[in-house]
Amino acid sequence: MAHAPVLRRVERYRREVTSIVALTAPLCPDERPRLVARHIEGSVHGSDVIAFLRYLHQRLGGRPVWLVWDRLQAHRAANVQRFLKRHSRDFRAYFLPAYSPQLNPEEQCNASVKKALLNALPGSIDELRRQARREFRRLQHRPATLRAYFAHAGLSLNSTS
Repeated sequence: MAHAPVLRRVERYRREVTSIVALTAPLCPDERPRLVARHIEGSVHGSDVIAFLRYLHQRLGGRPVWLVWDRLQAHRAANVQRFLKRHSRDFRAYFLPAYSPQLNPEEQCNASVKKALLNALPGSIDELRRQARREFRRLQHRPATLRAYFAHAGLSLNSTS
């Protein structure tokens, strides 16, 4: 039982770092899917979502973004909805049906990163954040895997319409 305090510490750290992730579908057949992630301490709030949307818009070169969201409270927060209304030329949000993680390709990204970190023993919250960032970056460089996540959700990336 010498490891029990360490395991409790690791579990505490795992709950204190949250990743906000966007998996983008390519616009053209020769374009790669992209994975954009930010990591924060604690739970996700509307202000975190707004900051991420600004970052995402910048990373995508100012292109309009269609958001397909689960029903996370932070996505439905009043300040996020006001932000989306003020920036309607840049963002359009669509909500997935309730309790439908199988329709969300981003869920596969999270599962992959969680599996990669299953045996991680971070010594601090910052170290856990670095480990999560590293795993998301590795995943970002695997376009075939990202395409498979869309296929798993029943979404085709071959349509140009």
